[in-house]
Amino acid sequence: MQGQLSKTEIVDLLISDFYKDFAKNIRDILISRESVPVLISLVIDIVNKNSSLTLISSFKKHREKIEFRSAYILEYVYFYDCNFFNDFYPHFFNLFPKVQNESSKRHFAKIMTDILKNRRYTGSNEQYEAIASACIEWIINERVRVAVQVWSIETLIMLKSKVLFVNEILEELMDQVSFKPTPGMVVRLRKWRNINTV
Repeated sequence: MQGQLSKTEIVDLLISDFYKDFAKNIRDILISRESVPVLISLVIDIVNKNSSLTLISSFKKHREKIEFRSAYILEYVYFYDCNFFNDFYPHFFNLFPKVQNESSKRHFAKIMTDILKNRRYTGSNEQYEAIASACIEWIINERVRVAVQVWSIETLIMLKSKVLFVNEILEELMDQVSFKPTPGMVVRLRKWRNINTV
């Protein structure tokens, strides 16, 4: 049996040419090689900008791609089997507000929504407030992608009962994303407003 992949080997996979079922295939390789913890450690390093900096700097022109694709694969791992996150939940909650890559935010917020919705982990009040503040910043960022707005609002809805200031600002945020909404956003807004008036 082949051994666990190193961070360098995972980075090599992440920067390879994109193809159909890219995320699924890399997820399956990581699982078969018992390397999900290595991916998680790589994600922690990337977001915290710490010990993998030397590794990432050797792939400097691919940095954005590595950041985004590591989060993309992380999402595929989580929704395949959330048990891979059992030891990662506290780190994930602490990492969330530190995410700066615009593409990665979507994957982090989508995972966070599911964690909160299914009560897979109970964070601290400080963590919840930091996560909510990050979501608000992501939504009002002029460069934000629609998918990031969607999952950030979904996360905030899950945090309504945990963070007082979310209730005060949620309606205002929904008004902001109502300006020239995509058809998909129109459907989401209808659903969110129904939830918000309950």
